[in-house]
Amino acid sequence: MKLGDATHCPVSGALFEVTEASPKIEDVGQTLYFCCAACVEYFRNHRPEIRERRGYPS
Repeated sequence: MKLGDATHCPVSGALFEVTEASPKIEDVGQTLYFCCAACVEYFRNHRPEIRERRGYPS
């Protein structure tokens, strides 16, 4: 993933363009980009169920 790429937020499913300001976290060797800081917090609090729903490796 690079700046300017379009991706979906793992929490909301919203399609957005990755920018330098896009919130992101490293999770199990993956960089996950989010549409907003609220989705990052939601992911942190509900990580197992979101990873399962999105089919991310554990």
